[in-house]
Amino acid sequence: MKLSFSKYDTYLKCPRKFKYELDGIKPPMEDSKYFALYGILIQRFFQEYSNVLINSTITITPELVRAVLKKQWEKILEKNYVNWKDPWVKQTADEIFEEAFKDILENIKTFPLFNECKSEVNIEIKLKKSGDILNGRLDFIRKCLDGSVEILDGKSTTHLDRVDPEQLFFYALLYFLKHEKLPKRLGFLFYKYKTIQYIDFNSDILLKFKNKLAMAKEAIKKDKIFESVVKLSKTCAWCAYRITCNPYLEKKEANAKKRSKLHTDTEGGIISLGVGED
Repeated sequence: MKLSFSKYDTYLKCPRKFKYELDGIKPPMEDSKYFALYGILIQRFFQEYSNVLINSTITITPELVRAVLKKQWEKILEKNYVNWKDPWVKQTADEIFEEAFKDILENIKTFPLFNECKSEVNIEIKLKKSGDILNGRLDFIRKCLDGSVEILDGKSTTHLDRVDPEQLFFYALLYFLKHEKLPKRLGFLFYKYKTIQYIDFNSDILLKFKNKLAMAKEAIKKDKIFESVVKLSKTCAWCAYRITCNPYLEKKEANAKKRSKLHTDTEGGIISLGVGED
């Protein structure tokens, strides 16, 4: 079995979606990448910046940054589907580009650490006992002056509380299995806020995560049903398989009926809360 953090996380949230993706079943609808464009562009730039540009003799100027971004942006728009007429689309392609350009310049100015990083580092480990493969693509591995290492994951979200520490634990485990030493620190780099949020991390925390990961792998191997886990939240609402997911459609319909009944029962009347009644 080959497992990335994304696949592990998907299984925990919805085994049915995990199975669809594992079997290579394409979603019945093409999912818009509108909300991902900003993050894709920034990450692509810093991959080239950290791995190529910073090691060259070229002077990094705003004009050079714009030229590199423009070339990357054209490829990103070509490969990622967006329906620009969707009601949630608030920015044009040009506005997204300019916002990313501005934030990239500010991040470069704020964080000299980009000069000490390798970006988009792929690590793949074959476990000796089970033969399973763990793999991941780390946004940034920073080699500090004291010889220690930090693992950073870039985030384009504006919600500091919507990150999962287990993503960094997974990457730390990969790094440890490859290099036989722990990274010194783990953190999320928020591009929009130009800040790094480091998380609590030590060998005990990593061991607990390793055990949890092992249990998840066993659960996947024993799973014969891969049951849908339905939540009327963004997890399901943005799932590309939602229009053919019967449990989701049934729960959505039942929820709509409840709202309709509540509206019918209370329209023009007073809702009794049972307070102070005999």
